[in-house]
Amino acid sequence: MVKFGKHQQFFLEHDLKDLNFYTVPYDEFKHKWIPSKEELEETKGVDEATCDAFQEEWKECLYQSSSDFQDRIQEFWRSVFDAIEDLPDSRGAVPDQALRMFLDTLGEAKVAEIHIQLKHLHSVALMNAEALRKLVKKFDKTTHSKMSCHLLPQLYSSKICMALPTLENGIFLVRNYMGGEDEDEEAKQAEEAQRALLATQRRLRKLSVDFSTDDLDGFLPIQKKDSDAALIDKRNSELQWLHKFVQNFPDPTLIGKLVGHRGFHSVKDRSDRRPIENSLVAYEACWTNGICLCECDIALTKDERIILCHDDTFERLALDK
Repeated sequence: MVKFGKHQQFFLEHDLKDLNFYTVPYDEFKHKWIPSKEELEETKGVDEATCDAFQEEWKECLYQSSSDFQDRIQEFWRSVFDAIEDLPDSRGAVPDQALRMFLDTLGEAKVAEIHIQLKHLHSVALMNAEALRKLVKKFDKTTHSKMSCHLLPQLYSSKICMALPTLENGIFLVRNYMGGEDEDEEAKQAEEAQRALLATQRRLRKLSVDFSTDDLDGFLPIQKKDSDAALIDKRNSELQWLHKFVQNFPDPTLIGKLVGHRGFHSVKDRSDRRPIENSLVAYEACWTNGICLCECDIALTKDERIILCHDDTFERLALDK
């Protein structure tokens, strides 16, 4: 799992570069106020003054987050109503109605810019809210305090949290305006997804691994391109190991609770022995050998595609580095 501070830093350096949004200094705050076990043993816990100082700095971060967000969202809505002020229906318009009228005044490229602008506002608000929540949680967990009862109600009633649903509705509306309501295209995509699902189900039903032979056709597609018998033997032996592990598990009643971490893969990225992590083949290896539950890492690309990937890039798993 990627650490929150690392995720925040990546987001700031790429998605929010040069935009000057206020973001909670998560790592700096954590290192300053969350004591290590050794520090707690030396000081024998945290005193009331430390707790008070933590609260004050945390509240300042919440204030800065809310103020910056308020200024930016107010500026956005001001631009919306400036553009539609001469339209009769603009009087008393609710947010969705005002946003639709505003989009009607824009060209395709400008609508795309509005989409990005709203996504940035939403992402920063969500990231700041999560940073503040995590800091309280870590402080309570480490020091056995009860800051959550005092600080989280302030967070959840703040502007950055209360405005998230409105922003999400706005992003959804703009995305649909950009072409997301094309019923024919949606129907086509749904039909293709259904065909892919049925094909996968048929494939899984046909999968029955006979470890007495080297015939694993359909189980490891990469073998179709590989004529190296030694490589096939290596993979076959790994699958035999998995099969025997499940069959000989000490407590059969717990097999249903076993979880395949990113599927059946090599922790040393040995794709010559096991499938690549987070791949369908890695999950099929688990499923067909009695491990029904699998863990995966879900990420969203910049073009809003859902992928399974643990790292920020595919560099570690790339065959050609």
